[in-house]
Amino acid sequence: MAAPAQQRDSITSTLELRKRKFQDLLFQKLPLLDGFRSIPGGRDKVDGGAEKAYEVIVQQHSGIVEHSTGYEPTTTSVQEVSQLARFYFYLWSTVIAITKKDKLENSGKAAQVKLLEMRMKAQLGHVMRQFEAHMLQNQGVFNLLGSLDGGSTVGAAANGLLEPDAIGAQTNTIGTLARQTYTPFLDNHVYDIAGVFATNGVEQLNLAMTQTWSYAAPGSHQLLGILSDICFNKYMTEMGTQVRLVKKDKLDVGGVELVTLHGHRLKPSPNLAFNTAAADIVSGYLMDIGGIFEIVNRHADWSIDPPEKVSGQLVLARDMCYHGQLGFQHGMRGSAVILNGEA
Repeated sequence: MAAPAQQRDSITSTLELRKRKFQDLLFQKLPLLDGFRSIPGGRDKVDGGAEKAYEVIVQQHSGIVEHSTGYEPTTTSVQEVSQLARFYFYLWSTVIAITKKDKLENSGKAAQVKLLEMRMKAQLGHVMRQFEAHMLQNQGVFNLLGSLDGGSTVGAAANGLLEPDAIGAQTNTIGTLARQTYTPFLDNHVYDIAGVFATNGVEQLNLAMTQTWSYAAPGSHQLLGILSDICFNKYMTEMGTQVRLVKKDKLDVGGVELVTLHGHRLKPSPNLAFNTAAADIVSGYLMDIGGIFEIVNRHADWSIDPPEKVSGQLVLARDMCYHGQLGFQHGMRGSAVILNGEA
């Protein structure tokens, strides 16, 4: 007779339900993760596997011939336009535990749920903030997780998606594709405010949004901008005379956000404004959501596993897991790095 399938205990199921509400509130404080979650195309959910590949256009198919008489031969030089960008999934886990002593001192399911919920909130908040910080600035312990930071001297920035160098000078390998081989299709834009926001800050940001959007992938994708707190505040102040109030039936307790006339969303983050190897200060990223996105295993999307006894200890531990990666398709021309917007 086959063994019965493993069932979730009632405490773990309760924690999973409560986690969803807390996680929704936490997402609102994490601009990049919230952008991936709330903008269509921001999350590609998969059912498993070790990697996923996406076709990316990296070069032109053939040349162009002008015909002044009509007798000129047509071009016969053709090449494949796309390559596969490959992303290897990243597995992360942490533990939420309760000891025998905890259970004896907190008798009853309600008391134990309250204790475990407090630990779950503390750990989930810590890990998700670290997760966001790594994706933006290559911080923390997530060495195998991708990052937008392609220019700092921290961690594995040589694999970061967005570089602060000029088009043609970007050298990273992203999704196993070398940028130097496929210039300019895999190069992102760069806009330098030059440390004088009052002079050209608004102009550079508006130009960045306009030009990156012109290269964005076809479809209804949305441009998301993550700016440093200072750069965001300066942009908001400069645009103050153009702010309009709208009636809302429900108060929004989420993070601060600007929406431009064309629907581009700008959010502030404390995880930006850092020095790169070129001594430039990265003050923001613009990205075409759907061109850059989060790959998520639907079976390990910040999930909580059933409890297991820790060998040799009076401890029951529940693993909280995430399996996925940061990915891209459609090239990088629909994305940009904003420099030196602090002063």
